[in-house]
Amino acid sequence: MVAIAAGLTVIATLFSLAELSRLIGPAAGAGAVAGGAAAAAADQPVGVVRKPEELQAAASKGASGGGAGNAAPIVEEAEPEPAPAECNAQEQTELWGDVVKWGANHKVKTAGECCDACNKASKPIGGKPNGCNVWVWCGDQLLCKAQYRECWLKHLAHPKATKPAREGPDVGWTSGIVGPDAAPEPSEAAGAPGAAPAGPPRRFHIVTSAQGSAVHWQVRVHYYWYKKQKHVCERDLKERCEMGGFTRLLHSGQADDLMEEVPTFVADPLPESVVAHDWYPVLNRPWAFMQWVQKAKIEEEYVLMSEPDHIFLRPIPNFMRGDAPAAFPFFYIEPHKDDNLPVSGFVW
Repeated sequence: MVAIAAGLTVIATLFSLAELSRLIGPAAGAGAVAGGAAAAAADQPVGVVRKPEELQAAASKGASGGGAGNAAPIVEEAEPEPAPAECNAQEQTELWGDVVKWGANHKVKTAGECCDACNKASKPIGGKPNGCNVWVWCGDQLLCKAQYRECWLKHLAHPKATKPAREGPDVGWTSGIVGPDAAPEPSEAAGAPGAAPAGPPRRFHIVTSAQGSAVHWQVRVHYYWYKKQKHVCERDLKERCEMGGFTRLLHSGQADDLMEEVPTFVADPLPESVVAHDWYPVLNRPWAFMQWVQKAKIEEEYVLMSEPDHIFLRPIPNFMRGDAPAAFPFFYIEPHKDDNLPVSGFVW
């Protein structure tokens, strides 16, 4: 199972109860790491062709010892054609991603050419586990310096749910998403930001696993922000709000002092015969989820699996596409990588 949590700070999982009942185990989000300029030149601002007067000023600064020694020669050029609409170009934005093709030795004249290269590399090449679904092109000669016109081809799981590596007026990269991942998220398909998605609302229950007093303060903060954003969701969307109930899934097997403050389901800990658990075995989590699904009465059809250190920054819609679960990508949980395939096979 995999999932999306665009309103959370770390990894979370959203899936249907039917899926959870069929397959209970720890969720794994697809990994995403910095590639391209985010890895090669994170301290260099890098997007648009500059006005002649800006180029002249930069050239004068370099001639007077102003630090342009590492820059590529600045030449006044006509502004390139914008990328086609299907390239989903985002100016002044650098997206994350695992590198499919390095940009240092792959330079093209326009963002459209970079997008076209990504489309042509959409299937895995050169032993890479994934093809290209994200392209990143450096089109600002002044900001890009030696990286001017570099075209990086990348792969990023759920790219539209991932905050860009950098964005804003000081970022010269233009990025885009192609292929199936460029399709609108359910929340986008409904129209303006914050609008309710089309079709019947698909309410989801939020369940957060916790071991006990060690994370009490995190649970309190987490639950506060859940209630705050659910209030906003119900205020703005009314019956179209998809955020449902909340359950703290307590692994310890014993009631504690948060029972009256936070809705809680107490699960039995792992039996001693299964694994020695002097402190906190990660198998406690799927073991507790299995008990919760079997014993609890859950009104919602879908579940968002969360953790105490997640903060809800805005109301969250149901990000599933049809029957496909959704997950937030996190860089150290990458089941598609060769090194992790034996573990992924064991889990699934």
